[in-house]
Amino acid sequence: DAVPAFVDFLDQPAVMQEAIKAYMSSLDVFGEWLADRTEHGGFALRGDLYADYALYLGPDRRGLPTTRAFYAMLRERGVPEAVRDGGRRGFKITLRPDADGMA
Repeated sequence: DAVPAFVDFLDQPAVMQEAIKAYMSSLDVFGEWLADRTEHGGFALRGDLYADYALYLGPDRRGLPTTRAFYAMLRERGVPEAVRDGGRRGFKITLRPDADGMA
C-alpha cells in the first residue's frame, strides 16, 4: 500500500502545492545573502546593497522587498547604519567581490 500513497503524493492537490510554495518562501534567503555576500565593518551604500541583493535573488527577483523594507531588514539583523561624506547613507558592512561580477 506504500506505492499508491507515494503516487498520490506525486499528484498533489493545489492546496498542497500552495503550502509547499509558502514553506519555500519562508526560507531565510536574506540571511544567506548576508552570510554569502557581506562582511562586518566597512561601508556600503544603501543602493549598492539593494542592487546586490536583487542580483542575488536571480532574474525573476522573487521575494525582492521594497527598498524601505530591505533597509529595515538590515537594521533588524543588527547592521548599523552610517552616513559618509556629503550625506551618503549606507550601512557598516562591506560587499564581498566575487567572480560573478557582483560588487
